[in-house]
Amino acid sequence: MRYPRLFQPLQIRHVRFRNRIFSAPVQTSYLDGMGYYTDYAIEYFAEKARGGAALVTAGDTPVDGRYAAATYRHPVLDDPGTLPSLCELVGAVHEYGAMVSVELNHAGSMAHPQYITGPSPIGPVDYLRKDGQPIKGMYGELMAYTLDSYAQAAAMAKLAGVDVITIQAGHGWLLHQFLSPRTNTRKDQYGGTLRNRCRFPLEVLARVRETVGEDTLIQLSVSAAEHIKGGDTLANTIEFVQMARSYVDLVHVTASVNTDSRASTIIHSTPYQPHLLITHYAAAIKAATDLPVVAVGGILSPEEAETILERGSADAVALGRALIADPFLPYKAKHQREDEIRPCLRCLTCLNEMSRSRSVCCTVNPTSGREFRLHRQTSQPKPSLNIVVVGGGPAGMSAALSAASSGHTVTLFEKRMELGGLIRRTLTPAWQADTAAYIGYLDRAVRGQNNIRLYLGVTATPEKLAALSPQAVIVAMGSRPCGDELPGWETSGALEVSEIYEKIHQIGRRVIVVGAGVSGCEAALFLAESGRDVVIVDKGAAAMPHYSRLPRIALMDKLMAQGVELRPGVQVIQLLPGGIWLETEAGKKQRLEADTIILANGRQGDREAVEQFSGAAPTVTAIGGCSRSVSLRECIHGGYFAGRNIEYY
Repeated sequence: MRYPRLFQPLQIRHVRFRNRIFSAPVQTSYLDGMGYYTDYAIEYFAEKARGGAALVTAGDTPVDGRYAAATYRHPVLDDPGTLPSLCELVGAVHEYGAMVSVELNHAGSMAHPQYITGPSPIGPVDYLRKDGQPIKGMYGELMAYTLDSYAQAAAMAKLAGVDVITIQAGHGWLLHQFLSPRTNTRKDQYGGTLRNRCRFPLEVLARVRETVGEDTLIQLSVSAAEHIKGGDTLANTIEFVQMARSYVDLVHVTASVNTDSRASTIIHSTPYQPHLLITHYAAAIKAATDLPVVAVGGILSPEEAETILERGSADAVALGRALIADPFLPYKAKHQREDEIRPCLRCLTCLNEMSRSRSVCCTVNPTSGREFRLHRQTSQPKPSLNIVVVGGGPAGMSAALSAASSGHTVTLFEKRMELGGLIRRTLTPAWQADTAAYIGYLDRAVRGQNNIRLYLGVTATPEKLAALSPQAVIVAMGSRPCGDELPGWETSGALEVSEIYEKIHQIGRRVIVVGAGVSGCEAALFLAESGRDVVIVDKGAAAMPHYSRLPRIALMDKLMAQGVELRPGVQVIQLLPGGIWLETEAGKKQRLEADTIILANGRQGDREAVEQFSGAAPTVTAIGGCSRSVSLRECIHGGYFAGRNIEYY
């Protein structure tokens, strides 16, 4: 077996995990009007079990509704009405041979008043939160009430048949607020020394163990280090784990806090950061305890997971986003089908959409969160159609693959000699490694489908399509740049942003990038790292306003570190061979000198290119950038559903 350690069963007391791949704690928005799990939530978790994970964890589950909830997205465990749907979730996961965990959590001082029924959020001490919200310190009855809440929640989980109860003591939530000297400034027996700060979390663990007995495993989740000024350290966390040894069966090692945006980029690494960003903490804690240790943090492939186990850094690995991108990663790795694993981009669309109080969503996996509905549709018979796809970018490849998987015969035209479309030209920088892996996955998948006929280096024309007599045509020709709308573009010698990676040696030392969207900022970083002096100009008030929050922070940090100058709130009024004229918000005109101008001011659909195929088949539909300005996620999802449902278009 290629991954002998990864697929070696793990025995912890009476519980046998079929392999060492755990699904990290995640949550959904799929609750009904009463706050209980819906079929969508249940099927979402069951899919991870079906895909081969050994443990599936329903994450961030509040222990009570009075004080513990951070958002509305969780069923609360002090409500008896939660039990039936939780039992169904447990049963659905067990049906596929996986174990189930529920992560018990308490938001503490980070709770939102609109999501709790108590008078105010609570925490280790009284204080006024930055948003003006008063926090009530926990003394006497409040501490007793919270201990009871954890015990009752654990009892509910055990009654539902949960195999592992995870106690969240990291990421800045209540128990971590007690552990950290930054947030626990108490002067009594629950504050001050490390032992005192550990007292309340240890009392919680003791009550949970007393409640569930020895026949339910307890997993302790800790943040090894806070990565924030005045925060807790690895040494303190190791001592806490050692104190907790008699109550817990395994330790899930994460890091940092969710209460600070920059620190959150440590928990949720972005494309601009390394893989395995925090897994060294698991190794440090494993070296200091005899408890089984679970490593988490940017583990995206079976190779990376196997390496962690081979080094002895952990006893198991927890995958979060990797199993959202492809829940069948364990199954494919076990059966030596690694080339079929759909890579995660670390774009954090998943987290960003959840933060906006929307449903589960993944850029590269259009079925994530939709498993219940789509599985019901799969059983319906479909006619086999002759389909032509025009364009081999992400949208076109996604459409071709889903159409072929639905039983259709597909012909794919791509005018270039390689698949990937425009995005293929931008994969040079190191931070594009995750995207490059995904494009490679799509390329292999398209070439590996027997019912996809591929024409590379061939420009589709209405005549070529007519010769194939297609019953449906999906046009995915991509977008065109908006740079030609700027005065002077024809004589300025400006380059379109996607050209710079192939023409880097033609670019001078002083560079102006017009446009502070993601493509412009990434281009600026690439050029700055290659030794250029870069200025970004944009009419907007801020860079990358629509980008996911944490990748935006990480990319901005890199731009600032490279000395890139950002000039928002200015309008480009003229492009010149040696620079640009711009106008400030105050109406002042300025000239900026540059050796090279890069145009990254957006792209738009190309309706004329689409219209030429309007009569090529009974059904013709345009997807991706050729129809309108869309994100990569919209390209992939639009392609997937067009190919899957083309007979209804």
